[in-house]
Amino acid sequence: MKKSIHIISGLMVLVLGALAPVAVSSPPPEAAADNDIYDDSPAVDARLAMRHLWAQQVSIMHAYIVSATSDLPDTEWLMKSATRNADDIAAVVTAYYSSAYGAKLSALLREHVILFSDAVRMAREREKDEMGPVQDKLDRNGHEIVSFLADANPNWSAGELDDVIEAHINYENDQLMARIDHDWDSDNKAWIEAGKNALKLADMLSQGLERQFPDRFVAAN
Repeated sequence: MKKSIHIISGLMVLVLGALAPVAVSSPPPEAAADNDIYDDSPAVDARLAMRHLWAQQVSIMHAYIVSATSDLPDTEWLMKSATRNADDIAAVVTAYYSSAYGAKLSALLREHVILFSDAVRMAREREKDEMGPVQDKLDRNGHEIVSFLADANPNWSAGELDDVIEAHINYENDQLMARIDHDWDSDNKAWIEAGKNALKLADMLSQGLERQFPDRFVAAN
């Protein structure tokens, strides 16, 4: 039951946020002509799919932090869920490149999850002063993800991606430290900001794909 509460509550907050841009009533014809927010094209579908996956990743990781720091029995299950979702994110991108590219991206995203689990373990065991090397590895992994993405798509700005990936790492760390210190308010704030940042990242990736592969986003007649 606790496992279900973690996942469901997280997804309700973040996935609803992911759907917000298209959850609107039918516009008058003249408005629809000027605003693609009402478009049900492949581009919109792809953006929603990407948002859903990143929102879900943030939700799962927060549930993992809660369970791992509280020694709950669903901790290992949540870790596996996070790595599976990382694979799903990589699979979406792989559809535009190659299986080899997807395998590398999946490995990098999985590495982030595994490294962060090491940070969670050390924080739980009160080894905060010894977490420096793990944090350095997380930062290095983040830079590798940015470089790997930017090299494949000129529409993905390395500088902009680096800012968002760095924020992703920082928000996870903020949630972890807040849970360890029983600072529930700060934990919740960091989780909410992590969700917003994840949607920003998802949109950046989607827009880059649309610009590099415009023919893949043409609506069927």
